[in-house]
Amino acid sequence: MSPRPMRREAPRSEMAPSARMPVADGPKAVNIQGQLRWSTDVINQMRDEVNDLKERVAELEAQVEALSSAAGKLVMIRTIDRAEAKREIHNLFESGETLYYSDFVQRLGLDISVVVELCKELESEGEVVTLGHVP
Repeated sequence: MSPRPMRREAPRSEMAPSARMPVADGPKAVNIQGQLRWSTDVINQMRDEVNDLKERVAELEAQVEALSSAAGKLVMIRTIDRAEAKREIHNLFESGETLYYSDFVQRLGLDISVVVELCKELESEGEVVTLGHVP
């Protein structure tokens, strides 16, 4: 086996200027290294903050979704005088359908305690009949 020809490496000074990487020494080198460390720290801190923000956004999106789902179940409660509420409840009873307290709350937007109180009052006046209490 014949020996491989050896190639002489060109000394740094003989390399083309574009092939040489500038090397700073002394205080300049320390300053560049310090800036590089600082830049790396800032980038890492920003990456952590972005990840935290992504997590918070995901949590907020989940909360918005939960609220959106519940929105269909929310009822705006109206404030009306007692006589008007009683008339509205009586009119709804005239539909002939079986109704629950929650039906009055949802359809008329009345507070549940008002609905219960007025339904019992209408029943005691003989205006409506509660299931299970047929005279």
